[in-house]
Amino acid sequence: MISVVIPIFNAEKYLRECLDGLLAQTYTDFELVLVDDGSSDESLKICKSYKQKDKRIKIFHKNNGGASDARNYGIDKVSGDYLCFVDSDDIVSKDYLIDLYNSIDHHTDFVMSNFYYIDGTYKYSPPKAKDNKGGIEILLTDYRRLKTCYAPYGKLFRTSIIRQNNIRFDKNVHVGEDRLFVFTYLLEANLVAFSSKVNYYYCRRPGSLSLKIYSFEEEYYAYTQAYNLVKLFLSKKNITDHRQKSMLLSMVCDFANRTINSIYHNSHRSYETRMRLLEMVDWVSLGKYMYVGNIKDLMIKLLYKLQSRKLYDYLRMLKFG
Repeated sequence: MISVVIPIFNAEKYLRECLDGLLAQTYTDFELVLVDDGSSDESLKICKSYKQKDKRIKIFHKNNGGASDARNYGIDKVSGDYLCFVDSDDIVSKDYLIDLYNSIDHHTDFVMSNFYYIDGTYKYSPPKAKDNKGGIEILLTDYRRLKTCYAPYGKLFRTSIIRQNNIRFDKNVHVGEDRLFVFTYLLEANLVAFSSKVNYYYCRRPGSLSLKIYSFEEEYYAYTQAYNLVKLFLSKKNITDHRQKSMLLSMVCDFANRTINSIYHNSHRSYETRMRLLEMVDWVSLGKYMYVGNIKDLMIKLLYKLQSRKLYDYLRMLKFG
């Protein structure tokens, strides 16, 4: 059986469409674990109305603690052999679970598929891909597939691996906790599968937390967690291929950039303090592995490569002048 965990917080506008898609699945051997994270709107009432229609639904209500806390709570309540995450404001097609399930055999620890990205009127459709099965390296074939690993949805996890290794979402990481969870899990996985079917619609809503910058201490904590995890991953999985190594370290650079941005989020820090905090981030890795998406990224990466902290600081402080 597959357990589907849905963290819910004030999702009354989108929750019905999400639940309707799941209850219409062509694969029927699943349970829905709904974790209401202290909603103040009609979300809990909606959950209860759906439970009256379908006995596969379990509802849990807790004080607000954030999406990671709600997912962790759900992990402790599931009874399925495999675990699947869905966000309450996203949409799945009717073959979402069956297509993931069809990629499983007795030795498969992890199944991943791609997803559509919807942001207002914009919709991103992933490139066509082929089904694939093998070691971790099949997930590291290109940057776009690596990015797909960053999210917990569109995936099947073996519940026993999560519980035996006490794998949980880090509640102290506000942005990027999803990818830390996935790669912590992959540390313990052997055979993985990639499904070419795309049945998940990630809907970016107004007020996304991914754009928010937190304190330096919080961002630096997330950065160090990511840095240590990737170093362990490279060692334990014996990844020596330069391209695969570079892609994994590019993930750490995302956390490093957020950490550096947090320094300038507070414009009142002294020059000495800014220099000291900049020294805490590995500029060598940034100069080597930061993913470049545009000209601005290229210029920033050059500053990192040259380790020009003073020039970088000068350019960042210009906008505060």
